[in-house]
Amino acid sequence: MTTRDFSFIEQNIAWLLPLIIGDSILRGYSLWKASQSSRKYWFIALFIVNSLGLLPLIYLIFIDRKKLTHEKKA
Repeated sequence: MTTRDFSFIEQNIAWLLPLIIGDSILRGYSLWKASQSSRKYWFIALFIVNSLGLLPLIYLIFIDRKKLTHEKKA
């Protein structure tokens, strides 16, 4: 039986933990916004793709913001 070496995680927990928490918050919020906007394909992409917060940020900044500006003009 082999033992796993978790020294990388132990040595870098100070920046890994905030990264994981931030990614989880962004992912959850963007999934919620995509489901509220009935954007099925974005919801699936956000759910499947693990991009360390990049895809949720793209969705929240560019895609969801477009919806808000269109609603204000109408």
